[in-house]
Amino acid sequence: MSTPENTDTESTDTTVEPEYIANRQLVESLTDLLLDQYPQRLNGPRTIGLRAQFPICGLDGKPGDTGMLWPFLKGEGFEPYREANGMQSALHGQDFSYSVTAGRGVMEIQIHPVQNLHALHERLTSAVDRLKPAAEKWKKQILAYGGQPHTALTPDCLTHKFHYFSLLRRIQEPYLYRGVQATNRFWVGCGREELLDILNWSHLISPLVNALSANTPIFVTEDGHYPSSRWQEQAKLDESTVGDGRWQLVEHPYSGMDEWMFHLLHQPHLLLRDDEGWLNPGEGLFGAYLESAIDNGKLPIELWDHLCDHLDTLWTQSHPVLHTDAALPPTLQGQKGIQLADTEQQGIPETLAMSALLLGCLEERESLFRWWEDLVPDPPAKREFGLWPHQILEKNLNYRKELWQPFSEYWQRFMKQGLSYPEPFFGCFDGLLNSARIGLEKRGLGEEVYLAPLFERVLSQHEPHRELRRAYILEGIEGLVKKVLI
Repeated sequence: MSTPENTDTESTDTTVEPEYIANRQLVESLTDLLLDQYPQRLNGPRTIGLRAQFPICGLDGKPGDTGMLWPFLKGEGFEPYREANGMQSALHGQDFSYSVTAGRGVMEIQIHPVQNLHALHERLTSAVDRLKPAAEKWKKQILAYGGQPHTALTPDCLTHKFHYFSLLRRIQEPYLYRGVQATNRFWVGCGREELLDILNWSHLISPLVNALSANTPIFVTEDGHYPSSRWQEQAKLDESTVGDGRWQLVEHPYSGMDEWMFHLLHQPHLLLRDDEGWLNPGEGLFGAYLESAIDNGKLPIELWDHLCDHLDTLWTQSHPVLHTDAALPPTLQGQKGIQLADTEQQGIPETLAMSALLLGCLEERESLFRWWEDLVPDPPAKREFGLWPHQILEKNLNYRKELWQPFSEYWQRFMKQGLSYPEPFFGCFDGLLNSARIGLEKRGLGEEVYLAPLFERVLSQHEPHRELRRAYILEGIEGLVKKVLI
């Protein structure tokens, strides 16, 4: 992503509309408003949150309808939440909640903020244990899988919430993949001082995290021949419709939160809230809409709700999380944090392993970065023509290894060739896992035990998606479903 620049062009007979460039004052005002939502620094333990999605379908692969599960999930301590049209879309509990997603056959479990992975494990297990018999009473199964394996991309796969169909009208058919995916979104509490650092770090490691969590070789009724066919579907989103940086992996670190906000304003405006609170399809660029509102007498603070709506349409791996959706449980309302990753569903042990990996590496991110800097290979040496010896020395002293390029190249190889191994450079995964283990050991809570599935997978170079493809080829969709049953 590059910052637009003003360029002088020769005058022609054709009138060309000037390219929109966000007003600097607006960028700074919105950046300040965003940063003001976060404390200067964390005053207590770092909170951890999780929003885990699980596909629900029969052995034949036909998806269920999450709306049919509410009568079996209700119980003491849970309160239903209903949309303005009366449809129940969530069930809020004290420790965790259930909620519909864009996918009609996908249930989301929201784990309320906890301070350690043991509590996260306990709550996620309890939530799945309540969901499983509810699905079985309806003759359906819960899958440890990254999406619905046997559901066609049609509007029928979407939940009947108004804004999902607004997004469908705005983005058209490429949006439908959101209706069949099942992902885990991890977030942590953070302070204002570390927000940018964590944002850049999360984007840097996202190719590794996505490769480790790839779990959808069979997707939308087809064998995609990729570890993550879900990402292949997501890649069909047109930049002219959803914008650059709306879902893509970031190739370079942000220089500041103002640069992040600048790119946010240059993305298309997907949802526009009307006076009654309904989210309709937006038009044009988001920043242009805000500047038009300011020209009509609005102040930046009065546009905050529109910014929150826009943040809810970000599908990047990492971005600030403000939890402003009214459908969220009360214990999540007002929680400020940052999303670390959006991985494909693999089941409870793997979800906890990924949580442990992200949390441990977060605490050891500086050491991990230095480890990788020492290991990443240098580019081929170039002969220095026309430079004095002191200039060559100064250039060498200022030289720093580029980490983003090998990670970006690894991701491109993963996307185009379906290869999750070999690693970007020798020792990359060793540093990742060992840093996570050290970071968790320093917390002194025994949380490093959750890393075991990842250690085993990396050491053996085991790729689960290959077994899933084999089950599908030999036994069809029923064999695949049985392979990923919880």
